[in-house]
Amino acid sequence: MLVAEIGDQAERDRESWNAGYREAAALFFAHGVDVGYAQAEEDMARAWRPVAESVRNIPRLMTLQARRYPGYTPERLAELRGRAREQFGLPSKPREAP
Repeated sequence: MLVAEIGDQAERDRESWNAGYREAAALFFAHGVDVGYAQAEEDMARAWRPVAESVRNIPRLMTLQARRYPGYTPERLAELRGRAREQFGLPSKPREAP
């Protein structure tokens, strides 16, 4: 009888420990994943920040045209661009995107 009681108690203890372990593992995993994703996102943002800054600092078309063709207005450049296209057998204005 005592052996049976000890065996039953051991089984209950094992089930209780397993249940507690599963709950704790699920809790730690859930928080660990959140922390892991947050850390990975922060690391990637830090790594890409210089790339994003260099792309943001690329001069825009109007700035480049103003440097290359000082004194020309955007309208005059558009007219010259149309003439250049015609010289190569293209329509003066590119077709609109669908």
